[in-house]
Amino acid sequence: MMRICGSLLVLCLLFFPSPWLVAEDAPVTEKVPLAPEMPDESHRLLAGHAAQSHGWSGSPVAWIAQGAWDEDHCEFEPYPPCWPWIPNGWHSWDPDTGGYWELPGWPDLGSGLTRADQLFAMALEAHTAGDSEAGYLYLGRAIHMLGDMATPAHVHLDTHLPPLDMDPYEMWLNEGDLANTRAWLTQHPAGPEWDLAFGQLPAWDELDSDLQGQLEAASQVYGGRSSGQELWLLGPEAHDVVIFRLMALMAEEADNWDSDDVSGEQHHGNLDDPSYLTQMRDALFPRLVSYSTALIDYFENRIAPEPEARVFLPLIASGVLSASAPVP
Repeated sequence: MMRICGSLLVLCLLFFPSPWLVAEDAPVTEKVPLAPEMPDESHRLLAGHAAQSHGWSGSPVAWIAQGAWDEDHCEFEPYPPCWPWIPNGWHSWDPDTGGYWELPGWPDLGSGLTRADQLFAMALEAHTAGDSEAGYLYLGRAIHMLGDMATPAHVHLDTHLPPLDMDPYEMWLNEGDLANTRAWLTQHPAGPEWDLAFGQLPAWDELDSDLQGQLEAASQVYGGRSSGQELWLLGPEAHDVVIFRLMALMAEEADNWDSDDVSGEQHHGNLDDPSYLTQMRDALFPRLVSYSTALIDYFENRIAPEPEARVFLPLIASGVLSASAPVP
C-alpha cells in the first residue's frame, strides 16, 4: 500500500504541479522522469533500425526515430513542435481482455491499441496535408506503441510507477548508456532481412493453435465479431485491422515472458538474472523490428494513390481477407 500511495503522489506532482513549484511566466522546459521508465533511447534506436531496414535513409529515418522518442515526452496535439509532457498513460494493452492501466479516480487514459490507431491516423493526416516531417514523426510515435507491446509489463498491465516501483527489464535495457540495447543492435545491424511487408502477416490458418484460441476468447470480449477468425480478419470494431494484428502479434509474444509482478505464459525466469533478460531481449527485439518495418510498409501503402486497393489487395492475395470481405 505504501508503494502504491507513494507512486500516486509522484503522479499527482507530475500531472498537477503546484503553483508555487512553477513560476507563472517560466519558459517551457522538458520534464525529466524521476527514474527510468521505458528507455526512450531504445525506442529511438530500434525505430531508426526498422526504418533503415525498410530501405529508408536521411530525414525520414531521423524523423521516425525522433517521433519514437517523443511519444514519452510530448503532447499528442499540437505536435510538432514538442510541447513537453510526462508521464503518458496510454501505453498498455492486454489483447486477450482489451484491458489497460487504470487508476481509481483518474481519467480514462485508453488502451495502447487506441493510441496506436490515433497516432497512425495523425501520421496519415499530416502527410496528406503536405507536412511530411509531421507525418513521419507521428509514424515514429505509432512505432513506439509497438515497442511498448514488446515489454511484458505493458502487456501484463503490471504497473511500474517510478521511483518506487520499477520494471527490471526496462531498467536492464537502460543500464550503462543502453549497453544491452546497443549490444543487440551491434550484433544485428539494419538490413533487408528484417524487412516485413504488411501483406505478409500470417493468415488465420497460419497462426498457431494457442493464438487462435486466445483470439477466439477475445472475440467474445471485444464484441461485434462472431469468432476469433473474424476478429483476425477484420479487427475489433472501430480499430484498424492491420494495426490490431501488429499490436496483437507483438503483445502475445511479450505475454510469454515474466514481468516484475506477473508471470508470463511460457518462459519463466529470474528477473535479476542477466541471462534471462538477455533471452527475453533476443526473443522480442527481432519481432519488434520486423513488425515496425511492416507498419512503415503499411504507411507507405496508405499514402499511395488509390490507398484502399494498395492496402487490401495484398491481404486478399495472401488469403488474409476474402475478396468479398467488407473494408474495415
